[in-house]
Parts: sequence; structure tokens; C-alpha cells
Amino acid sequence: VNDRLSIGVRPKLLMGLAYVKSNELNARIYTDPESYAMTLHYKADIDAGLAIPIKILDGGESIELDFDNFRISDAFRNMGFALDLGATYRFNDHLGIGLSVSDLGFISWKTPGIKIESQVADEGQFYRDGGFFFNGLTANQIERLIQDDGYLKAFGDTLLSYFPIHINETENTTTSMLNAKIAAEVYYQINPKHRFTAYFQGNIIGKTFFPRLTLAYNANLVGVFDLCAHYTVMPGSYGNLGLGVGFNLWPIYLYFATDNIFSAVNPLSGRNVNAQVGLVVKWGKVRENILQPTGV
Repeated sequence: VNDRLSIGVRPKLLMGLAYVKSNELNARIYTDPESYAMTLHYKADIDAGLAIPIKILDGGESIELDFDNFRISDAFRNMGFALDLGATYRFNDHLGIGLSVSDLGFISWKTPGIKIESQVADEGQFYRDGGFFFNGLTANQIERLIQDDGYLKAFGDTLLSYFPIHINETENTTTSMLNAKIAAEVYYQINPKHRFTAYFQGNIIGKTFFPRLTLAYNANLVGVFDLCAHYTVMPGSYGNLGLGVGFNLWPIYLYFATDNIFSAVNPLSGRNVNAQVGLVVKWGKVRENILQPTGV
């Protein structure tokens, strides 16, 4: 708009190829403090679908992709639209703010989907109070599991019978909203190659809002190499030290980023795990001297 204010709009035409929606997915394991017996309670209710037709086999226990009846036009049945909106305002050569909303949109699903349901079934000795009860194996059972392949297979089939899966076809002609994101930032540009940023982001998933606050340092090193180190706090999680690196190989930009370097190395050590790898292809005129003096 002018030297201080920039506004951006990015429209996106969407084509839905696959989806998974978890209506309910709960699992709880209780260990008895005296006998160490374990009880598992779980229930799953999941909607899923593909642009490729799906066959339901074995009376609803398994599925198969039906490529014989797939047509290229099927890939264009689940269409949608979304917008990314953003604006930045620069107070002077060093200080500025930004606001954005991304993935604000929907997909209209026309291809049939499937519903997957499962919970612990009463199949005998391992069932107790609506859950799967396991209090260990005898020495004889362990020996037979090791030495007798037939016994091992029968034992495995018995365990699987406690966890049946029921799959049914659904006519999913619904509209699903994307998981929109809102963001706000305040930055201080020390010079064209070094910047400090305070960044607030909120993800809207269904009817739930997930906020997070990040403090970041960005640097451009050796011309083609970018580095970003940041620390993030979110509800119930305060140890998120992130790292991002980028390589500017015009017109290609390669980057890797993770919200928590500890979880990226050891996923079981952290509450949140998020890593991204990307490639950006750029074209058009390069804007020179983006930090022009404003006279303030």
C-alpha cells in the first residue's frame, strides 16, 4: 500500500484427495499396583475417505482400494476454496507488526467414505469390566509360544479377536472446514540480517482453540544460509526449543524446521512433535532494499 503498510491475499483452490476425522479415539491402560495386572479400555470411531473408490471386504473387517473403477475425474469431485490473509505495518526502520489468518476455507466432500469403529469385545478369559485384562503368562505358555508355531498363531488370533474392527460405507456429502490459523507478531530488525520476533499463533481445530507464544531470533549467515532459533510456550508444555535452517539457492529455497529439537531426535521424550521439510520455487522481480529509511 505504501512504504509502511503491506497487505497480502492468497486464494487457494483445493482438491480433497483423502481425509481422516476422529470422532472418538480413546485408550486407557491401568496397572494394578499390587498384582501388576494390566487392563486396557479403548474405543475408536473414525471417518475416512479417499478420492479412489474403496471396497469393504470380509464382512466389514478389511478394505481394498478399487483402482479398476477409479477415474481421473473422481479426483476433482471433492473441491474446496480457502484464503490466506495478511498485513504488516512498519513503524520505522527497525520495529514492525504483522497479522494474518491462513487456511480460512472449506472442502465439499462428494466421494463416499467409510466409518471405522472398534472397541474391546467379550471373547473370553481376557475380558473384564469392558476392557482387555492381562495378568501375565505362565512358564508353560511362554515355552509353547517360543517352540510351537501353531500355538503362537492361535494365541495371536485369540488376542486379535478381542479387538474387532467394523467398517461400513458412508455417503459423506458434507462440507468440512479447514483447520484455520491466526497469528500476530511484533519484530525488531537489528539490521537486514538479524531480527528478534515475538510471535503468537492460534490453531482452530474443530471448535477448540490451541494458542502458543514464540520468541525467536532469525539470522542470515554467509549469504545463502538462514538460521532461526526459537522458544515456545503453550498450555501444559514449556520446554519447546526449536530450530530452523534454510538454504537460498536462487530460484530454489530449501528449509527444515522443528518446534522441538529434543522431540525431533527422541519423539517419546516430548509432548509435542512437529517437523517440516520444504522446497520453495521463486520467480518474478526481486524487491531490492526492502528496509528503506522512513524518515522517523
